[in-house]
Amino acid sequence: MKNTKLNAISNEAAQNLCALVKENEAKLLEAWSSCEEEAQANDTAPKFKLALSITLDLDGDKMTTDLSWGVRYKATAECAIPDPDQRKLALPETDGGAA
Repeated sequence: MKNTKLNAISNEAAQNLCALVKENEAKLLEAWSSCEEEAQANDTAPKFKLALSITLDLDGDKMTTDLSWGVRYKATAECAIPDPDQRKLALPETDGGAA
């Protein structure tokens, strides 16, 4: 890396990441295990997310490194795009196709 300041920031962030993981190891492993158990119960692929955030306060010459983790939850509903200009057809109700 050519820029010495960016190089120093990335090296500091890497050290902070290692320290944060070490400090929160038990919590991380508990969340990881919970993620695997929930995925197995729901027959889905487990996805565990770790996020590293680096905030540089340029006025205060301060650097903050945050580590967050968790399981991502998502609910989905799918339907046709509503068109208020399209009239609905009045179709007779059926009993499920029984003849």
